[in-house]
Amino acid sequence: MAAPTPAVSFNERGTMMLLLGRSTYPTIEELSQPEYRLAGVRINPATFGQSRSSYYTSITVVDPLTKKQSAVTGLPAGARIGAISWSPSGKYFAFLVTGNNGITLWKVDVVTKVAAQVSTRKINTILGNPMAWLSDDKILVQAVPAGIGAPPQKPPAAEGPTVQETSGKAAPAATFQDLLKNPYDEKLFDYYFQTELVIVGTGGEQTIGAAGIYTSVRPSPDKQYLLVQRLRKPYSYLVPAERFPTNIELWKVSGEKVKTLAENPLDEIRPTGFDATVSFPRSFNWRADVAATVVWAQALDGGDPRKRIAIRDEVKMLAAPFDGEPVSLARTAMRYRGIMWGNAQLALLSEGMRSLQKSKMSKIDPSNPAKEPVTLIERSDNDRYNDPGDPVTVKSSFGTNVLYISPAKELLMTSDGASPEGDMPFLASFGLETGKQKILWRSAAPYYESTVEVLDPAKLQIVTSRESVEEPANYFLRDIKKKKSTQLTFFTHPQPQLLGVQKQLLKYKRKDGVDLTAMLYLPKGYSPEKDGRLPVLMWAYPVSTKVRAMRRRCAVRNIASHVWVTAPRSFG
Repeated sequence: MAAPTPAVSFNERGTMMLLLGRSTYPTIEELSQPEYRLAGVRINPATFGQSRSSYYTSITVVDPLTKKQSAVTGLPAGARIGAISWSPSGKYFAFLVTGNNGITLWKVDVVTKVAAQVSTRKINTILGNPMAWLSDDKILVQAVPAGIGAPPQKPPAAEGPTVQETSGKAAPAATFQDLLKNPYDEKLFDYYFQTELVIVGTGGEQTIGAAGIYTSVRPSPDKQYLLVQRLRKPYSYLVPAERFPTNIELWKVSGEKVKTLAENPLDEIRPTGFDATVSFPRSFNWRADVAATVVWAQALDGGDPRKRIAIRDEVKMLAAPFDGEPVSLARTAMRYRGIMWGNAQLALLSEGMRSLQKSKMSKIDPSNPAKEPVTLIERSDNDRYNDPGDPVTVKSSFGTNVLYISPAKELLMTSDGASPEGDMPFLASFGLETGKQKILWRSAAPYYESTVEVLDPAKLQIVTSRESVEEPANYFLRDIKKKKSTQLTFFTHPQPQLLGVQKQLLKYKRKDGVDLTAMLYLPKGYSPEKDGRLPVLMWAYPVSTKVRAMRRRCAVRNIASHVWVTAPRSFG
């Protein structure tokens, strides 16, 4: 089995690129690992991680300018690598390595290219974000609690009946899989999902706060505060962990709690409909362009999309030191979907309704919330031909992603470029004042080429992935202004024996008059005149369970009731 094309990752300045070797299918050893299914999550109890997750197998550091490649050394044999993350300066990157008995934190200096384990504590990756950089020499991780002890033992008999009570009112609900089923499952959930927050650095490991079930721990842009979300009881047997009661809190990075933003209840009953949501505060996140301001949304329609109401959601924000009242930043007529931050005067507000298949993007002024939003893009979700794409971001002074805004007040947009001729990805400018888009570069036949990374939006230098029917995917450094491209990788075709295979559409009529088609693949250079013979075709019709059972009974007599053999000459 040929290995997939390696993935890539760039540091914030685009001066270093990582080639990440990828696995194909899981090994027998991985498939034989134990698995628990708890609260909607499938976990490996041996590692305190999710079961059967994808991973990387190797790391190669590449200089995009010189194209020099150096493999990272010091990795353990058979390392299963995940969660690649660059330090704020781009001089280091960290990642997690999964072994048979746990997950550990590793770090690499891009100068030496030697990997070293930096955590003695095992990492828990079941929920939330397992690691976040605080500085070049400090990483915040969610670790397995130091005094966790032995896992709960399954009782020889059920611990009493499992009782669920109804209020007697109709409450339609979605059906979820892998839910908690009994008190023993609850004990397993408490044991395997709990973590301790640990700062790993050159001075050792510092535990902050108490052990808990943390679904998200995000440092503020200035790294002075933490936005913490943690679960609390009672748990539910009807919904997964993401709907359990949740506390949203603000901490100092030392672990001292500053403020409780919300104590959201159990989310078992919601209104029906694609756009239904919770009635309490949701979508908490940091504002990316300032030091420490938290932003969230709340439904004004009770989360019920069937209500006829002019304004559905309100977006609020609260700045450090978080002792004032929240400010109303924006209100949306459709369901709030998020904000991309630019600067003090510009952010992009996204909203939409799945039931209407509509999306809208507006520009807002964060410094003047009373100013009316200006609609930039409003379209049908089904209209891919007119999808302008996604804005390009750059790193702020805090190391967070913010919008790139050119001196001409334009955004850069990357798009899949859907068209009647197929997807033709492009890079375009988008005028914030005019709302007009201009395509700067577009993939052209016979290649399919898409933007992987925008290294320098001002100079229009990008990295693309390019492939064709005959050529495998490779990465290219493209200078759009100079109309030059440099090939960075030289991966060979994974199945060279298939090069030149001919494809032919066959059409034929079944005995009952139904018109059918089939796709015939012929070897490179094949022709009936030269080879003097036609290929033999074999195909199978789908059969019912009853027929399949009959075939098994007939197998001892070598009867195959559904396989047919013919030559293409018999088709019309």
